[in-house]
Amino acid sequence: MSFSQGVSGLNVAAANLDVIGNNIANSGTVGFKSGSVQFSNVYAGSMAGLGTKVSGVFTDFTAGAVQRSARPLDVAVVDGNGFFRMTSTGGEIRYTRNGQFDVDKNGYITNAAGLRLTGFTVGETGALAGASPVALQVPTSAMEPRATTAISAQFNVDARSAYPVVAPFDAKDSTSYNYSNSVTIFDSFGNSHELSAYFVKTAPNKWEIYATADGKPLATGGAFAPTPAFPPLPVVAGSGGTPIGSIGFDSSGKMVTATSAAAASSPVAIALNKAKADEASALKTFNATPEAIAYAASTPADPALLTVAMATPAGVALTAAKTATTAATKAATDALAVAKANEATALTAFSATTEGIAYTAAKATLDGTVLGKAAITAETDSATAAAAAAAAPTDTGLATAAANAATLATTARATAAASPEGVAATSALAKAMATPAGATLATARTTLASAQSALTGSAPAAAIAARDKAVADEADALKAFNASAEGTAATDAKAALNASPEGIAATAAALAATDAATAAALAPTDTALAAKAVAAALASATATAAAAATTLGEVARTTAATARSSQTGLALAAARATTARAESALTPTLDKLAFAGLRFPSGAAPMAFEMSLTGTTQFGATNEVRKMSPDGYASGQLTTLAISPDGTVSGKYSNQQTKLLGQIVLSSFGSPNGLQNMGENVWSETPKSGAPLTGTPGPGTTLGALLGGAVEGSNVDLTAELINLIIAQRTYQANTQTVKTQDQVVQALINMR
Repeated sequence: MSFSQGVSGLNVAAANLDVIGNNIANSGTVGFKSGSVQFSNVYAGSMAGLGTKVSGVFTDFTAGAVQRSARPLDVAVVDGNGFFRMTSTGGEIRYTRNGQFDVDKNGYITNAAGLRLTGFTVGETGALAGASPVALQVPTSAMEPRATTAISAQFNVDARSAYPVVAPFDAKDSTSYNYSNSVTIFDSFGNSHELSAYFVKTAPNKWEIYATADGKPLATGGAFAPTPAFPPLPVVAGSGGTPIGSIGFDSSGKMVTATSAAAASSPVAIALNKAKADEASALKTFNATPEAIAYAASTPADPALLTVAMATPAGVALTAAKTATTAATKAATDALAVAKANEATALTAFSATTEGIAYTAAKATLDGTVLGKAAITAETDSATAAAAAAAAPTDTGLATAAANAATLATTARATAAASPEGVAATSALAKAMATPAGATLATARTTLASAQSALTGSAPAAAIAARDKAVADEADALKAFNASAEGTAATDAKAALNASPEGIAATAAALAATDAATAAALAPTDTALAAKAVAAALASATATAAAAATTLGEVARTTAATARSSQTGLALAAARATTARAESALTPTLDKLAFAGLRFPSGAAPMAFEMSLTGTTQFGATNEVRKMSPDGYASGQLTTLAISPDGTVSGKYSNQQTKLLGQIVLSSFGSPNGLQNMGENVWSETPKSGAPLTGTPGPGTTLGALLGGAVEGSNVDLTAELINLIIAQRTYQANTQTVKTQDQVVQALINMR
């Protein structure tokens, strides 16, 4: 027997106590992995062994309990063996299970030791760049604003609604419309603006839609209407711009269509429609004359009788009507040619921009996919079927085939648009259309649609006749109103106000504001003209208020109010409402409203977007908005971070938007016990651990999923460690007895002398 056995026992017992003490000390350390000592005996060929030694300290890499945290950058790995991959500023790679992170002054996500968390960053397109992991850095700059490019809306307009009692439409007079609703839109600077839509019932199952932006009326096409000139006190109010579009419904209350009114209400289209209707009416009158009847009865046709018939008043009127139709057709044809040329020029300029080039590339990529090719084929088939149906309008089979082909084309295009390539193309188009070149192209296309509509469609003659009668009746009502005592008093009071110094100043200011607004509208990119228009409008408003505040202004206001409520005033209001409804009958409908060339005085790029009204209904229920989903947003500052189970790091901004910032990666090892403990709760790779297997986390993966707002606690079993401590203590005490006994034996041998 020698001292070696007892001394070795003391040494390994002390080592065991060190490991147990370290476990107990780190029982509250996040991500700590407990260790255990493994022993082996020492044998040198003798009958008795020479003691024991520590063969190794092994780490238990089983997961600790997940503990919830209030910090968004506390992250736990659950149901997996992955390690967070960290890097130092010098490039050394370390691994840890401690997911307590923070953001340093440079925006890097770091742990308490300053090591940076690694993962995949986000490229310029907003997609993850999954090449090789790098240190994740949170952007410190604000999120850039995005202009509104589309609005998806659904309404119900009350089928029980009566026609408004006041016409024409005036946004400031609630009796001139049935329902209104507003939505916030954003320009290219991120400035918010209030876009309001007003619904006016104009006929059974038909409504006109007007709009204002920041309280200012919009004209057909979606741009600001010219500033109305003074006087500010018309007998019947009416400064609400022109209709943006119309919606129509079938007998079940479902929307048939809702379109921009630009095409139908353009001067060229209205002139051509009226010329055609006038020619049809003149031909009907001519055919009823005895001379025309005699000519029609001649066999063969007698040119002399035709000459006689055409010399009659009805014949002369028919010739004049045909001449007017020819002139109107030529004007429409010329307008179409100009519109096509302008659209081509705008398209060329648009395609040359950086955003236009990016969209062209994205569109080409989409068209080259299987889904893109299928959509193109379906759309070609739909166009062919539609042409066949149009050529044979009485063939119900062709009409059904065209409808089915259109449905297939719509479905194919929607499927292609939902693909990754389709989403990329849609995003690229939205960015391109938000540029000045995009706004110019949208305006050019709206004008082109108007010019094409003027030649391809015409209003029914009955609708033209009804409109003309309504206009004539309104003129008669206005004549009667002006001749009445109340109308005369209002006219005289207004004339007195106009002749006063304040009235003269207000009239001059209003005319200047109108001129400035018109000049700015003709040069939408000229910020100087826009600023002048705003200043002129403010000056006009000030001058108008000053005129209205005078005694003459008060007299004009009260006499106008009395005139409006008189019998002739009410008759005039009714006649104007009838005219508005008759004009509405000339307006076709589709399923969206177009806003092009909407330019605010801030100098932001002109806005061009559409409001989809798909799903809008006309039921016998209260007017309401059922859906209002605009895109676009203001600039925003980063407020907090969120981490998803797949490791994606998202930033939440003050503008209520969320942005992908990166993705955390995890690493695993074939032999985790081969890792070298570097302190600070991190390990480093060694040849014994094997090379790291790095990838993205997620549920069901061997690396595990991530849980934000939580940490993985220490896996130390404190109860077991206390028991192990008692056992280690007993072992140490027993080995001291071995040494003590050996000492007594040696002492006895010494005392034998």
